[in-house]
Amino acid sequence: CIEGRDISTNILPNSDLKFFFICNLNTAASRRYRELKRKKIKIHFRDVKKALRIRNISDIKRKHSPLLKHRNSVVIDTGKINKALMLAKMSKHVEKVLKKNEKWNRN
Repeated sequence: CIEGRDISTNILPNSDLKFFFICNLNTAASRRYRELKRKKIKIHFRDVKKALRIRNISDIKRKHSPLLKHRNSVVIDTGKINKALMLAKMSKHVEKVLKKNEKWNRN
């Protein structure tokens, strides 16, 4: 298992399983803001949101290894579900791929 913004398109494009996580900017900024507050970092929400927006744009537009969704990726909107539901959705997909590969290996 490996995570990163260019793993499925650049590092491991032939991997059997790929997930592409999306989340709206407000939700992502809120999560990051709460994380920073727990670490006692003094910052304003608008600054966190601005930093995330800039990073997303930069990652999408960079020349080398831009942020792209691989055509075989399963898209998971993490802004609409909690961690337990996210893991359940991922597990269901992993099991489906394992069963498919099991049938393939028998033949």
